[in-house]
Amino acid sequence: MVAQANVGTISRLSYAKEAVYGTPINPTTTLLPVKSAEFDTNPDYQDIQVMDGSGDATKYLIPGQQAVTGNATYPLLPDAGFDFIAGSIGLESETVGTTATGGSALSTTLSGAVTKGATTITLASTPAEGDILMIDDAGNGAECRKVSTVTGAGPYDCTLDQALDRAHADGATVTKVIAPFTHTLAPGLVLPSYTIETYQGGVGSVSSHQYAGALVSKLKFVGDNKTAPEVTPDFICQEEVLLDSGDISDPTAGTSQPITWDQTTALFGTAGEDADGTFTANTDLETMEIDVDNTAKSDFTQSGHLYATRVNATAKKITGKATFYYKDDATFWTPFKSKTPVAMQYKALNSAGYGVIWTFPQTVWAQYKRPFKFADFITEELSFTVKQDLTLGTQLRLSLLDAHYLPY
Repeated sequence: MVAQANVGTISRLSYAKEAVYGTPINPTTTLLPVKSAEFDTNPDYQDIQVMDGSGDATKYLIPGQQAVTGNATYPLLPDAGFDFIAGSIGLESETVGTTATGGSALSTTLSGAVTKGATTITLASTPAEGDILMIDDAGNGAECRKVSTVTGAGPYDCTLDQALDRAHADGATVTKVIAPFTHTLAPGLVLPSYTIETYQGGVGSVSSHQYAGALVSKLKFVGDNKTAPEVTPDFICQEEVLLDSGDISDPTAGTSQPITWDQTTALFGTAGEDADGTFTANTDLETMEIDVDNTAKSDFTQSGHLYATRVNATAKKITGKATFYYKDDATFWTPFKSKTPVAMQYKALNSAGYGVIWTFPQTVWAQYKRPFKFADFITEELSFTVKQDLTLGTQLRLSLLDAHYLPY
């Protein structure tokens, strides 16, 4: 019998968010079904050329600044891979759940203010252990946590499964919620880091490479008119190690189906519209590409190792391009010609309401093409740059809707 070769179909990629940059986490829970992935470690050898009478060009090769980079491409799934989309943008500003109704509904208030980092809250009414509560109102820094224990006869002391990220005032509304949960992120330069593990499987030849300190340096989000939207994050990592067989993770794959191309929508509105603003759907979209570039930089210090001490985003630039079936001159040519910014949304949501919503209050059409092809439809091809809305103070609202109630 011929031994099983190492092939992509029996390989896998898993990841976990790090608590401390560069400190690896064994990614035992999140398997990401990828179409392709590639990682590269470059020692950046420095050729120190000296004259020693030998005639040899190279005598000393000294390791330089070690660069570890990679990328992965995967279909948009509602139960895996949202982390990297969030990780390209910034920190979560709030998480809003769907209000529970019927006999399980609960709406109460905080009996006493809570501070950032609190793991207990006191409520006027009692929840059940295992309930997911939304602390505070939407638009006021709401966050969701699961109740671990409940004690007291009123008011009720509740232990939460994870510390709160924000402070909340006495009397703030607390509501029992269910999925879907809407995670809102605004762009920033403080980005999370991840541990990524790539497993190469084969009979008698099993190995895993671990990449710690992985930061999303760039992200490409592509939707077309024939397949599932695709996500491609680029990573700058701190270090690569080969794991011993006993340290290889064994994550479980999710069960959800990819979001499909017929579940995507492009919408447009007057410049300055925010995520909850007024937008009109455009049914002529054929392809959409959104590119996020964090202008990430590696910082090398003389601290006893060859890898970067830290990797940071330094400036966030968002661009994109879209192709539409040509219908009239007013929709895109008019704002392009008049140099008028346009608000844009791009939604990719499945039938359960899970998915991604990109909202750009100000997009500038930087290039306009209208190709004519023999025996084919006429299209409009537009390149755009996203700019900051001076009133809102942001260039983007990103909404992730899923069954995950904790922040990304």
